[in-house]
Amino acid sequence: MKKVECDDILKKLRSLSNPKAVEGMAKYGINPKNAYGVSIPNLRKMAKKIKRDHLLSQQLWASSVHEARILATMIDNPKMVTDKQIERWVRGFYSWDICDQCCNNLFKKTKFAYQKAVAWSSREEEFVKRAGFVLMACLAVSDKKTDGKQFERFLFIIKREAIDNRTYVKKAVNWALRQIGKRNLNLNRKAIETTKEIRKMDSRSAKWIASDAIRELTSEAIQKRLQGKKSGGKKISKKIKAPKSWQEKLADSKDLPKVEKITEKMSRRWGQGTVVIPAPKEVDEIMKKVPKGKLITINEIRRILAKRHGASIGCPITTGIFAWIAAYAADETAEEGKKNITPYWRTLKTGGIINEKYPGGVEIQKKLLEKEGHKVIQKGKKYVVVDSEKYLVEL
Repeated sequence: MKKVECDDILKKLRSLSNPKAVEGMAKYGINPKNAYGVSIPNLRKMAKKIKRDHLLSQQLWASSVHEARILATMIDNPKMVTDKQIERWVRGFYSWDICDQCCNNLFKKTKFAYQKAVAWSSREEEFVKRAGFVLMACLAVSDKKTDGKQFERFLFIIKREAIDNRTYVKKAVNWALRQIGKRNLNLNRKAIETTKEIRKMDSRSAKWIASDAIRELTSEAIQKRLQGKKSGGKKISKKIKAPKSWQEKLADSKDLPKVEKITEKMSRRWGQGTVVIPAPKEVDEIMKKVPKGKLITINEIRRILAKRHGASIGCPITTGIFAWIAAYAADETAEEGKKNITPYWRTLKTGGIINEKYPGGVEIQKKLLEKEGHKVIQKGKKYVVVDSEKYLVEL
């Protein structure tokens, strides 16, 4: 292909540009750098007309235009891709969509696929590491011939890297785990075992990966589909029950709220009178009402609950637990792409202390609070919002 033909394609891409689509890319976590907003269906139509062209793909990639790079992954010849090219391209990933398109359209079809999946999984660069796990997911779906032992080796790597808290890495780790677990009955069992091991790890990302994956891997639909396939001549007869999601836990009222008399034993800590044990949704409802720039503490939530139910106090134990569930339910909702979530980072401990057990730990909450105008400082091992009492909301 001559350079003019590459220029013609770039001109065509510009003619299909959609500024509104570019603006919307950020909502889906896509880096709009050098983007025209051309849709994937339109790119596939162009690729179908162009057909395979290794030289042209190199020219399009070199243009640095977002959609031109995706188009390059669609028209390149996998048999002509070299190790040098694949490493150069992966280092050029700056957005998850280019990473995923490149792995699915091109890299998985090269002779380097399995080698790079393993090698990249331990790399430090976020999108290079993501590419390793995206390749695992793609290969689990498309490669019908490879022995299951290869995918069992991937499960070991998935467990090892489940503690990486970076969004685009953990989502790819989760994706690879789910796709491997849906390949056949044997790998489903292995993946569920791996998921249970990951769930025990002291890591927020690991717990999210496990919680999300096991719901799908043990779902009735997946089990029903896999039970129709043979795995060593045996079939799964026992139905595996999936654990509740955070959102399901939040919605489970557990016959609450209820007001009880404070027992003699607990009166030493709580005093005389009655205690309200709230429903999880009640705690979430109060947390959700805290506007940007304002804060609330668990003790204030307890006070509101006690007043609402005519009790002496709000239970400190269950209120804290339900606030934690509300926080993870919000994080789970955000992972699904929804925007209107409970702003859990605005709920603090007494004294303005950030709750390190909430999603993202201290670092993520610190960034969110600072973005809303608060100053956060470290005091010993704790992180505290400066003058937090000045920002307490009145509900």
